[in-house]
Amino acid sequence: MKKELKISKTTIYCGLIFILGSLLRIVQFGQIPAGVTTDEAMTGYNAWTLANYQTDMWGNHYPWYFKAWGSGMNALHEYLILPLVKGWGLNIYTERSVALVAGLLLLPLFYYFLKRMWNQKVAVVGLTLLAFNPWAVLIARQGLESNLLPFVILIAFTLFATRHFRLAAAVFACSIYAYSSVLLALPVILSILYLSALYQKQMTWRQAFEAAFCFLLIALPMLLWFAVNLFHLPPFDLGFFSVEKFTMIRQTLGENFGQNWLVLLTQFDGLLQNATPFSALGYMLSLIFAGLGLIQVLRERNWVILAWLSGVLVLTFTVQGNINRYNLAWLAILALTALGLVQFIQALQAWQLWQQIIFGTIVACIFILPTSAFFYQYFTTFNSLPKIQRVYNQGFEAALKKAKQQQRPINIIQPGNQRYSLTLFYDRPTPQDFLKTLQVEPGQHEFIRIKHFTNYTFTKQPVHNHQSIIIAPNYAQISLPQNQYTHQQFGIYTVFFPK
Repeated sequence: MKKELKISKTTIYCGLIFILGSLLRIVQFGQIPAGVTTDEAMTGYNAWTLANYQTDMWGNHYPWYFKAWGSGMNALHEYLILPLVKGWGLNIYTERSVALVAGLLLLPLFYYFLKRMWNQKVAVVGLTLLAFNPWAVLIARQGLESNLLPFVILIAFTLFATRHFRLAAAVFACSIYAYSSVLLALPVILSILYLSALYQKQMTWRQAFEAAFCFLLIALPMLLWFAVNLFHLPPFDLGFFSVEKFTMIRQTLGENFGQNWLVLLTQFDGLLQNATPFSALGYMLSLIFAGLGLIQVLRERNWVILAWLSGVLVLTFTVQGNINRYNLAWLAILALTALGLVQFIQALQAWQLWQQIIFGTIVACIFILPTSAFFYQYFTTFNSLPKIQRVYNQGFEAALKKAKQQQRPINIIQPGNQRYSLTLFYDRPTPQDFLKTLQVEPGQHEFIRIKHFTNYTFTKQPVHNHQSIIIAPNYAQISLPQNQYTHQQFGIYTVFFPK
């Protein structure tokens, strides 16, 4: 007789949640949000130059921290999408592909981590919360390179929790290339993790030294970058690896602790590509249960979670906060929320029926209503929000394509001095052509002020030479004489054609 395959209700439930969570990340992928940010464009173009010319845009071979704007860009995202860009070209789908894959894999990995930390009940609740979490959906649907950090750091903590100490150290080192600012938190995180493991005799001193060697070996390219840029050593290019000299180190350090804690407690930084008031409301209400989870973590002295939270505290005192810069925090807080919610549900079962109904309904509303409002807005009107249209530069691709048809010089108006990354993304000049024709403003700036390359001139005000086609974002409020120019609008961009 054949044995019947029995599938538990928990397995069916988790499978259904995974499918629903996946749909939230996949449906209309590449269309919501429409367009690309300047950061996505810079990431994509550098991956394209590496795939086709073995250098970044500045002609350096395989750097592991990109010069990009002049003050740096994390490299892991570029290297992961490189084979896809090589095989299928550079477009919005290949640029965002790694973010989508990481966002999908985050679901089962988070379940496994929570089950290892506590039990299946916490894992099931955590999976459910993550599947419908607005922040987790947002980072899976856009190609911002720093959004890889949550996935990489979760792998590292999971490996440590399963006592793969050397592999964990290696992945912790990889997290530096996902988002370099995590390096400020890693000394505290690693000290707590490995010293606690030694104290509890979960690992030997030999394993600790081997883990330290793995970490230092993989972190070596970043350490070399620090040596070159902090100690004014000469940059180098070995052909298979290079370290670039930056024009300036990115200024992310800050002392506005009140603002940092406000971001941490609201999960809202005013940037709608990171969060909305609906998602922030749901997050703030859920902190009640995260507080319950924190109490339990302190009672049981869970050093893995405490090390994670200690790293988050370091960032709040060292890095000027926004949601992306605090990507280290959100999974840890969600884990606390799942733990606290399970404790509340267990306590609720001992109450009277009417109390269970009232308080159960309140808790359901806390998690369901703000999240439902977020997703309704996201899949209906998100693309039409003026701030979103501006951040994702909706219409620039069509505007540039139309302007190029005229085969004239193109003057691009860029109030923020970063529009050139969009031009690189969509036009894709070779690094050689880019560098040969490049003109920049003199002086040392955090963001290199590019004035010209190939057929493009970048200014804050239009160049009136009766030859150049002008592309301007509508919010720049550019007005040109109607007797000298005709115009055509594409999204939030207008193309002006000289008569």
